[in-house]
Amino acid sequence: MFGICNLSIVPVRAEASDRSEQVSQLLFGEHFKIIEMTAKWVQVELAFDGYIGWIDSKQYQAINEEQYNILSSLPIVLNADLVEYITTPNNQLTSIILGASLSFLDNEEINTNKYSFEGLKVCGEKSKSDLIKTAFM
Repeated sequence: MFGICNLSIVPVRAEASDRSEQVSQLLFGEHFKIIEMTAKWVQVELAFDGYIGWIDSKQYQAINEEQYNILSSLPIVLNADLVEYITTPNNQLTSIILGASLSFLDNEEINTNKYSFEGLKVCGEKSKSDLIKTAFM
């Protein structure tokens, strides 16, 4: 099983508990493999850096293996503004932060909410940190 972050920021915890230390975070559009599931928690391995941690089971959108592989092969496209918005066809705004991944927006099978983005993007094959540095130079 696989997933994609469909919220602005999702805490990634060391253990499957609300009291557990937050060790990382998922940003909007980041994708991952699901390693284990409980009723409330999902253990994930992030596609970007292989980091493993736990997220709340209500804080992601499920995708299939083919969609995961497509996302993994696409060039990186990131939001380049500190705070920006994505919109749905009915003009519902969702805030996203610097570094949110926008690579999936052109894929209708994954972008089921039909999000659109009109802000500043950075694109490429570099690492996320290199792309973010480039956006501010």
